[in-house]
Amino acid sequence: MNIIHHTVKIATLNCRGLKKAENPKKRKQFITYLRTLGYDILVLQETHATDPTTIDQFNISFQTKSSLWTTHCGIVALSHKFNIQPISEGIDGGRYIIASIHLSQDMDSATSPIATILNIYGRSALRSERSAFYSELLAIPTIEELLTNNNNNTVFIMGDFNYQYKDRRVDGSLSSAPDTWLNLLDDHYIDLFTEDKQTTWHSGSHSGILDYIFCSSNARNQVTSIAQQYISPVWTDHELLGFAFQYQDSTGRGPGSWKANPFLARNPDFRRALATHLNSIENQFAVIKTFSNPQQQWDWIKGEVKLFIKTFQREDLNWRKQQLRRFQSKRNKALRHQKHRGLVFQSLDFLESQIHLLQHSIAEIEILKSGKHWRENGEKSAGFLKRTAVARENKRSITELRDPITGVLYSDHSNISRIATDYYTILYTPSSPDLTARRQLIRAIPSHLKISTEQQEELLASFTIDEILEESKRTPRKSSPGPDGLPYEILYLIMKFPPYQDLISIVYNTALTQAKFPQSWNESIMCLLYKKGDPADMKNYRPLSLANTDYKLFTRILNHRIMEVSTQLISRSQLGFLPGRFIAENGMICQILMEDAQRKWMVAENSGNDNTIDQLDTDIGLLLDQEKAYDR
Repeated sequence: MNIIHHTVKIATLNCRGLKKAENPKKRKQFITYLRTLGYDILVLQETHATDPTTIDQFNISFQTKSSLWTTHCGIVALSHKFNIQPISEGIDGGRYIIASIHLSQDMDSATSPIATILNIYGRSALRSERSAFYSELLAIPTIEELLTNNNNNTVFIMGDFNYQYKDRRVDGSLSSAPDTWLNLLDDHYIDLFTEDKQTTWHSGSHSGILDYIFCSSNARNQVTSIAQQYISPVWTDHELLGFAFQYQDSTGRGPGSWKANPFLARNPDFRRALATHLNSIENQFAVIKTFSNPQQQWDWIKGEVKLFIKTFQREDLNWRKQQLRRFQSKRNKALRHQKHRGLVFQSLDFLESQIHLLQHSIAEIEILKSGKHWRENGEKSAGFLKRTAVARENKRSITELRDPITGVLYSDHSNISRIATDYYTILYTPSSPDLTARRQLIRAIPSHLKISTEQQEELLASFTIDEILEESKRTPRKSSPGPDGLPYEILYLIMKFPPYQDLISIVYNTALTQAKFPQSWNESIMCLLYKKGDPADMKNYRPLSLANTDYKLFTRILNHRIMEVSTQLISRSQLGFLPGRFIAENGMICQILMEDAQRKWMVAENSGNDNTIDQLDTDIGLLLDQEKAYDR
């Protein structure tokens, strides 16, 4: 079995009232910022998820893949790779949640979870009541067994414990937690932040360490990093604790395809940087030209642009987060020095104000991006958006397929891939044409339905760079790119660059007259879209091929020319897929004919005259439906 190590990032935070009913905008900013932090799973306390409507709002805002909520706690999966399964919850309406974390593709199998999480929001009342909470927690058989017998299972205990270890008595005991609880943590778990923890809670002049992450001792070596982050006091008075944990995945699935951000094309800094980069590779391009054909040269340019955009995009997206990490690091360093040397740094307020500004800036940018997407799609109903997101998530992956030959149902990745590959290999393999029948068909075409010599010349006239650029400007702005990841907006910027326009003209005209294409034009990404019926049957999926935008631009220009000629040749009865014609007209005509025929037959039958019936037409309506017509 192919075992691959992957990483899941988990964080815990007391939200100080995630609902924030007094200021919904604040909640939106807060949740949006949390989503930008890059964590796969968030373990939250003080959520105030008191009713189904609030929970739906949280799930929509977080764009959750799976989640668990109580009045006090929440566990949220932000990545589609992970699924949260409940084990137990309770005490005072849900002051704890215990759940297992699974890989989504393993949900239908007996595979063990990658980890188990106990989320705690301890009582904040009298110390005796705080201690009683942990006694009640350990009295639950499921929890006691799970926490003490964790040799074969990775367990993380985290949350707002509402007690501080610095309050321990001389004998090591705490008035806010029973010895049985403290001994369990000491014997079986390790505090991930023991050596480097700073204050996690601030309220006016008061502060303390109330938040913890404990890891079962057998899995401490799988924790690859930890991080403590200061969060804007506008949102919460607690700090976020996070860590990265390495787990094993036997499926070996990749991260998916890359695509450039089309919004970069509107960024003046990006446009200048791209022009500079295209200028800088001209000397390399001159060398490439000496041993390659135009098609290979064009693919090389696209490859260079792709590498440049990856670097630029990474830097552009991360500079705020880099600044934020830098300020967080400086703040933690200042706090360590203050703790150990008694120094007070006046710069601490400045650092916290800068962190606050950056966090809100990142949140606002994400809100604008998501809001723009919603407005562009003309949708304002949160309920509809949630249903759309759920339906899309259900269609993202194929969990099982039936072998069409043996009828056996398979759920493992290798057999699913084999069944899909075999099916489309057979579907796309063309049968040998009947040359005689083809010649007869061509000879039978009436002369008035043949294109003239002048029309042929118009169809095969050389593309000009102006024609290519003009069509490029008319391309749809929401079209997904192919394997090269270059959207139309960025392709247009490349084509506008004068030094490479001659090459572009050669590539496009050679494709037109000689059918010689760049290798990248023969590549695409196939997405299988579920239609209806049995999801285990390959026939119920429609393949959608994502081709590269420069190839789609070529077909758009060619299609534009063909449509100018074909509209004069295609029968008026053909109403589908032609501009200025409406496909529903044929359906309406068919309905009228059937209603008229039914009326005539009813009149004839009611007259009681057999001669009248005999005089009626007996026409036949025939429907032909070609199987997989759009898939071939």
